[in-house]
Amino acid sequence: CTRGYFHWKDDVCKFIEANWNRLLPGKAKSSRWTAQVSSVLSANASSLYLSGAKELGTPNWWKMTRCEPPPLRSIQIQSKSNRKRMRATQRDDSTSSQPKRDFLFKPVVSFCPTLAEGVAPLRPHQEEALLEQVSLLLDVRALNPSQRILARRLTRKLKLRERKRQLGLPLFDLDKVVSRALDGMRSCTVDLHSSDVYYQRKRNVGKAVAKHGNYSGVLNRLLAEGPSVDSCNFPITFVHRLMGVGDLATCEEFVSPYTGRRHKPFILHDYESRPLKLKLLQEIVTFRNRNKSVTPLAFPVDFCYVRPWHIPAVNTLCREFFWSGIDLTECLQYPDFSVVVLYRKLVIGCAFMTPDVQYDEAYISFVVVHPDWRGAGIGTFMIYHLIQTCRGKDVTLHVSASNSAMLIYQKLGFKAEEFVVDFYEKYFPASSSECRHAFFLRLRR
Repeated sequence: CTRGYFHWKDDVCKFIEANWNRLLPGKAKSSRWTAQVSSVLSANASSLYLSGAKELGTPNWWKMTRCEPPPLRSIQIQSKSNRKRMRATQRDDSTSSQPKRDFLFKPVVSFCPTLAEGVAPLRPHQEEALLEQVSLLLDVRALNPSQRILARRLTRKLKLRERKRQLGLPLFDLDKVVSRALDGMRSCTVDLHSSDVYYQRKRNVGKAVAKHGNYSGVLNRLLAEGPSVDSCNFPITFVHRLMGVGDLATCEEFVSPYTGRRHKPFILHDYESRPLKLKLLQEIVTFRNRNKSVTPLAFPVDFCYVRPWHIPAVNTLCREFFWSGIDLTECLQYPDFSVVVLYRKLVIGCAFMTPDVQYDEAYISFVVVHPDWRGAGIGTFMIYHLIQTCRGKDVTLHVSASNSAMLIYQKLGFKAEEFVVDFYEKYFPASSSECRHAFFLRLRR
């Protein structure tokens, strides 16, 4: 979904195909049913649907003009069989004011009551009681099909909120989301560092940064603003940074809250890469066991998605090699677009990408590998994995003019589009030796 628009084939047709038996029970699929969907959208463009040709620049995106379910007479299958059936009905029953019609989409009538004034949000114990009541109604089958759909949706939302409380994740707050969206819109036109109380600089960042304010808004969102995961629920001692979190690092499948997909705990177990630090560790273990007949075990370099117990170590790693105040807790909302590299329990690298910066573009915000583990292709694999997660979209990023990673990006197909002056002025501290200017790179798909 992009600004409320849905792609007619990737979103609408896939939804209809996944719910075909529910939307059209007993109806067989024709070879041109997708073209029929397209014709329905075009035929009802003025009354029911709004094309994204003006706002997005492409006619393949659509949204509804209003949120209410359309009347039954509004959407009609324009096929030969239906036209013949309608004509026969008109001839048989000339007194009927409206002939019988066959419909492609049947609207679902909502049974939710209208909220009264002064409604307060539910407390945790009230949500648990509501979840039990809704589950009981689903078990005894006391609801009609349309009500069961809404009840299942409410059950999923309540279970998600309960799971977030258990993991210490922030719950969805509409006011906060709207405020962040408005701040991101303002950042395109006003001085960016005026609203940042932690990294305010006296020097003007210039017009180039204002032009790239949308990307700076992404980096601003990943700065600490109040309590985060690493400060509330997980310790940040030296032992935990060095050895991991321990029992929390479970190897279980999980469901992404962004895409709803089920992911395995690991992306790749790499037994072939041998960074310099790993070679040194193996030499130490081999020397210690030189008089023993037992061969020491070789552990792989593991690539996995970001999980809540990775946040303390990931924040520490990014703050050490980028700038202070980075908080990547938000990336738990879209773990599909992240890579965390582990050697046993030690975090040695990470990469994060923000999806849907624009409707056809994703933005890589951070890529870092610890210096002791570089030179083995770890960073290249992380970037390649992020590119593969958003096929069909352009991938963009900013890289400092003095960063040697520019060669890796060029090798993967990125092209420099613009040289942005003072892009990192508000982020890098005064003692940093990194260049404040940045190249804006794009990988066109």
